Amino acid sequence: MRQLQNIVSIIGLATGLSGLYIGLHEYLRQGRQKRFECYRAFHADITERAAKHNLIELLEPDDPALADLSIQARSEFIGLLEPVSIAINSHLISEAAVYNF
Repeated sequence: MRQLQNIVSIIGLATGLSGLYIGLHEYLRQGRQKRFECYRAFHADITERAAKHNLIELLEPDDPALADLSIQARSEFIGLLEPVSIAINSHLISEAAVYNF
């Protein structure tokens, strides 16, 4: 009888540990997926809005035409970078991903 209790205890422990491992693995996978979705949304939003004012083409060569952009266009672009900063501080995306923005 005592031997049967030990076997049942070992099976219960193994089941519990495997469930813990599977749960932790799924939690980490979902975290990576959420970070990727967040990154994709930020990248698409910034690219779309910056393309409206040709900001990306003007920023690379440090074009003097940047001075001719309206204040609203400039502040809108800077406002797009604020959620990126918040996402970095909350560890949704890594600092290395910022270079893509």
